[in-house]
Amino acid sequence: MTTFSERIKALRIQRGETLQQTADSAGVSKARLWATEKDPDANPTIFFLRAIAAHFEVPLSHLLDDRPPTGVKEVTLGQEKKKIWPG
Repeated sequence: MTTFSERIKALRIQRGETLQQTADSAGVSKARLWATEKDPDANPTIFFLRAIAAHFEVPLSHLLDDRPPTGVKEVTLGQEKKKIWPG
């Protein structure tokens, strides 16, 4: 079982982003992002979690629930691939 802290860090690493790049793009502080990644008992605000979910283009439930999402479809728009999440 993984924590949302671990899932956030994994998403950031998968994208090859630094803490600063993710923080800047998501509109959150680097310090808050670092603290959230390091502390499995972190208590981030819903605004922080929504910003991170939007940045990584995942539903909020993906950050909060350690079960893999179901029904995810990948579509191509021009040359860009996008994931479409159910719900």
